[in-house]
Amino acid sequence: MPTPRRETVWFGPYLGGQRARTAVAALHRAFPLHYTGTGLTVAEREMAQARGVGPGQRADLALAVRAVLEREPGAVAALRAELIRRRQAASDEAAYELAGRIQAELEALEWTVAPQRVTVSAAYDLDVSGWHEGVLVTFTIRGGRMLDWRQRACSPRAAAPHLAATPPEWHAFAARNAALAATLAAHTA
Repeated sequence: MPTPRRETVWFGPYLGGQRARTAVAALHRAFPLHYTGTGLTVAEREMAQARGVGPGQRADLALAVRAVLEREPGAVAALRAELIRRRQAASDEAAYELAGRIQAELEALEWTVAPQRVTVSAAYDLDVSGWHEGVLVTFTIRGGRMLDWRQRACSPRAAAPHLAATPPEWHAFAARNAALAATLAAHTA
C-alpha cells in the first residue's frame, strides 16, 4: 500500500536568522512537537513524559504551530498569553535569565507574525512610497517581490505624487519605514 503524501506548507520568508531561531524556541516552549516522535532517545522520552506529551498529541501540536505561523489571531493571542504567563512565573521564581529569554521569544514571535510585505501573492509591479520629516522612502516591487528600496531627502510637495500613487493598503507600511529612515538619518547627521 502506498504511503500517503504529506502536505508541505511553507512559511516566510523570515529575514534574520537569529530572530527566526528565537521564534522557533518560543514555539518549542509552548508546543513541544519535537517530543512527540516515535524514535526518541531515552532522555527525550523522559522529557516528553515530564512535558506530558507523546505521539498522540503530534497532530494537534502541529496544527497549533501551523495556526500561529498562519497568523490566526486566536492562536497568536493564546501563544502570546502562554509566553507572558511563563515569563511571569520565571520572574516570580527569580529566574531572571529565563524570564529574559522568554521576553526575547515574545519579541521574536511579534516579529514573526507581523504582516509580511517582502512578497505578495499577486505577481504585480508597484512602487510604494512613504514620507516622514523630509525623507521619502520608495520600495520597488516587481513580479510580486520587493527588489529594491531607496531613500532620499524630499520636500512634502515633491513627495505628494509618490504618496498618491501608493495603494492604501501599503500606506501604513510605507509610513512606518519612512519614519524609521527619518529617525536614522537624524541620528547619523
